[in-house]
Amino acid sequence: MMKTSKILLFLAALLLSSISVFGQDLIEGYSRVYYADELQDGKTYFLISDRTKFNGNNTGKPKGMSYKLDRYTISWDKPSDGIYFVYWGDFDEEEEGFQWIAEKVGDDQWAFKNKVKGKYLGVKNSYDDDVLFSSTPVGYTLTDLEEGAGRFFMTSSDNSHSPHVQGYLRSDRPNNSLAKQNVGDDNYPGDGASYGYPGRWQIYALEGGSGDDPQPEFYSVADGYYNILSANPELTEKMCWKEWMADELAYDEEASLFWGTLHEGDPRSIFYIEAVDKSQGLYKVYNYVTDLYVSNTTRDGYVFMSDELQEPLTFRTVQGDRRSFYVCNAEGDTLFVGNGDKRHIRAAASETDNDLATWKLQKLDAASLETPSAKLRLALARKMEEVGYPDLVPYNNLSEEQIQALRNLWNKADEVVSTGAYDIIYERYISELVAASKGNYVEPVYDKYQKLPLRVLSYNVRHCAGNDGSLNLARTARVISAQNADVVALQEVDSVFGSRSNYKYQIKELSQATGMYGIFCSALTGYGIGILSKELPLSVKVVSLTSDFEPRRMLIAEFQNYVFASLHVGLSANARRGTGPIIKAEAERWVETGKPLIIAGDFNDDGTDGEMEGARGVLTAYLQQNGFTYHSDLTTPTWSDGIYIIDNIISYDPIGGVEKVSYEVVNDKVTSDHMPILADLIIGFDEDPDAIGKVGECPTNDATFNLSGQMVNANGKLPQGVYIFGGKKVLK
Repeated sequence: MMKTSKILLFLAALLLSSISVFGQDLIEGYSRVYYADELQDGKTYFLISDRTKFNGNNTGKPKGMSYKLDRYTISWDKPSDGIYFVYWGDFDEEEEGFQWIAEKVGDDQWAFKNKVKGKYLGVKNSYDDDVLFSSTPVGYTLTDLEEGAGRFFMTSSDNSHSPHVQGYLRSDRPNNSLAKQNVGDDNYPGDGASYGYPGRWQIYALEGGSGDDPQPEFYSVADGYYNILSANPELTEKMCWKEWMADELAYDEEASLFWGTLHEGDPRSIFYIEAVDKSQGLYKVYNYVTDLYVSNTTRDGYVFMSDELQEPLTFRTVQGDRRSFYVCNAEGDTLFVGNGDKRHIRAAASETDNDLATWKLQKLDAASLETPSAKLRLALARKMEEVGYPDLVPYNNLSEEQIQALRNLWNKADEVVSTGAYDIIYERYISELVAASKGNYVEPVYDKYQKLPLRVLSYNVRHCAGNDGSLNLARTARVISAQNADVVALQEVDSVFGSRSNYKYQIKELSQATGMYGIFCSALTGYGIGILSKELPLSVKVVSLTSDFEPRRMLIAEFQNYVFASLHVGLSANARRGTGPIIKAEAERWVETGKPLIIAGDFNDDGTDGEMEGARGVLTAYLQQNGFTYHSDLTTPTWSDGIYIIDNIISYDPIGGVEKVSYEVVNDKVTSDHMPILADLIIGFDEDPDAIGKVGECPTNDATFNLSGQMVNANGKLPQGVYIFGGKKVLK
């Protein structure tokens, strides 16, 4: 029976594979459009979705945008009503409903008229965002999803949405209708590898096959900002060009072109590419941070940066690969990463077939570089460039201690520029780098043996919408201020999310209203968690938790004497099961600092309702069994509409240094659907680390125990850690 099942599964997989290949053959004979400027007025095209499957139709055939009514048509879509929906379905090259005539309606906008209906691809409408035909031309802008990939977002002049194959998600409309969706939003069942992505389209010209579309000799690039990535298919992560004076050679020669792992948004990895002569593939390339050009000449084989454009670089196509290209200098040498040097980009013989000599582009939206955060990130990168890495730049005016402090600060700033941070952190590092370069900066020192009071508040604010039905951010701020907490964990905070919160950047307004520093971390776009604090954080980190119906995050802020995290755990049993090990792994990373770690938020882990049945308290049990102490009482309901105890404040025992003084659930059932929870804690350790008792030389109550309650012998050399002595946790 087992063998028969395996054979049937194999045959089924083979059949599906052959269907998929056959489906792809349907469009491979047509001329692919790779750039929007290749469209021709009056020419007929097929508009093919990036997705190949939807509910009830997994044939593997290409799915085309069309006027095609099928069995999924529902009663209220009748031609007699004058309502015509745009559909997608299995592509049929002989059916004219899949054919669209392009009409140029603006400098960079195109309208598409259906050959059967004689009407145009329309826009958002009253039928819950379905796409209707239009009797007048509707201008669409085609935005390259990836340079040269031949995949586009189609956004109308009326709104920044792309037609999206929505049928898989909705049951109240035909399963193959189109609907509008935010550009770049991939939130739907399945994954891009097997289903493709909604709202992304490929375009094929009806006239002419691949033989009529010879590949040009030179690679064509639109002017703009890009990451320049390695096209080596064997790489498991994105590797990119980077302008960075990171070693003595780079410093001696003033600037050098490196390559390394791409960190999205790192301005040092952003280059502006500008055409000099597209027909000859000639471009000038300069770095976003330094404005230095990628040099056409090399020194000792290495490619360096220059403050003057010497000669433009040549972009040559890679035969058989529309996405990849070679970058060549005036002598025809290609730029590549030398096998003997993992960091510098070098020049090599032009006809090399080395995969490290091929590159591809990742286009960046110029508007994304104009946000306040992006500008501050750029300012910090430029300040780092100005200050220079202290191991390379001589600071004769600084002592060894001052140089070490500058080095440590520079390294922290480097991580922040690479991985992203928050406006207040960028601003902090900019000012501190200036001070450190002048010897006026002193590193903060954590004194683990001082005991300090700490008041912690956690509050799921439900985007400041109360149980009385009113949106009232000022009221939420008053509730927070009334508790006089030192640090606050917030959940369900909006960030220009939409009309439900009046497009407010809530963390900023709450920060201003409470007089506290505020940081925000999105889960969904414009919606997530935050932290308010009286003290400016030293560093900030975001950790992804197990997702359920939406992404989930934990936001971590490091302070002078403690580390604090705000989180919002998913509702599903799978989310709670998967989140426990993630929290523990992250907690262990902070053990080395010795700073007490406190975590607060909405754990969604009461387990008393049917929605959570099957995993009652699974996260709570895991955390209690793996070194976490609950400072919340686990008996007082925190969700104001029921009996659920889902908001908590906890700490990590293997670090220790946290004692509970008091805990309460603030009795406010109006301002949000959750009630605030408040804990007064003492952080820090007893001053005498040598007070640990010695087994056999002191009474039992003065003996030393580990956190598991086992007596340990302090006569020997105990490793550093947290122990119980005299009934209290002591750090050795």
